[in-house]
Amino acid sequence: MDTIKVLPVAPLRDGPVFPATDVPLVFGRSKSVAALKSAADTNRLVFVVAQKKPGDIETDSQSLESVGTICQIKHIFQSDTEVNVLVSGVSRAKVVRFQNLNDFLVAEVEEIPDTLDLADPEIGALVTHITSEFQNAIRLGRNFDFFVLLKITSGLGPAELANQMAFVLDFTPAEKQAFLEEVDVKARLKKIVEQLAKEIKVIELERKLITSSQAKLDKNVRENILKERKRAIEQELGEIDEEGKETEDLRVKAKKSGMPEEVLEKTLKEIKRLEQMSNMNPEAGYIRAYVDWLLEMPWGTKSPNNTDIKDAEKILNEDHYGLAKVKERIVEYLA
Repeated sequence: MDTIKVLPVAPLRDGPVFPATDVPLVFGRSKSVAALKSAADTNRLVFVVAQKKPGDIETDSQSLESVGTICQIKHIFQSDTEVNVLVSGVSRAKVVRFQNLNDFLVAEVEEIPDTLDLADPEIGALVTHITSEFQNAIRLGRNFDFFVLLKITSGLGPAELANQMAFVLDFTPAEKQAFLEEVDVKARLKKIVEQLAKEIKVIELERKLITSSQAKLDKNVRENILKERKRAIEQELGEIDEEGKETEDLRVKAKKSGMPEEVLEKTLKEIKRLEQMSNMNPEAGYIRAYVDWLLEMPWGTKSPNNTDIKDAEKILNEDHYGLAKVKERIVEYLA
């Protein structure tokens, strides 16, 4: 296979495609559609490359990364507005130069060979560790595409294993691009180990949170069931629910107290909370004390106004020693 090729360019927004991976892609921009049609009509090879800025609507040679992937079009289906393709990554390649044709962009690209020392014992250790941790992630509940799962567990070589793992792990588009540009297979395997460890840690934390939340939920459900059973038994035996009678008495007192509507609403809400709580709950004591305090307030009691200045002077003199000028000013103000 020639290392230099001139191929139609298909830009991607969400990061690159990796060699040895099969990826379904959708293209809707006119230049991309024209490039894929041209590739499908010739040798079915296309240069798939990531955009530097995923949000760019239109692309040119300046807005694309310098390293991408030579891909083979395995299947292509065109609708009225877009093209759906299944591509298979062939090899990494760097751009020698771009050329803008009338309908689409082409690139002269050079294949980038991997750097791999199969005699290095660390390579084998990394492959074994990744395969083991991948299976651990599956046991913990991480979902992977079934066909990718079969590939990874079938015994891949170091380079292909790294590519397949990079395809299924949650790398960002920028991290995927950096991974694609890394020619050292050992360095790529180490990056996979790091990312896989992060994702397993996240799965373990999620499982822990779910287990903790479920335990709390189960406890609350169990308490409610037991409380309902207790009430049912008491009703069956004809026993008086003293606690229910007590809270009902509090409601009656609140409604007869003459308190303002908003205060009554708040009081009834607190009584309902009290009714739903166990007597063993420390908060129940605080709520009861608060409700009692609200009920003891003289909401409907008003004292008559005393406007007699002499009485005011008498009260001031009896309750406050000295301060003659201050008391004089108060009396003047009241007058």
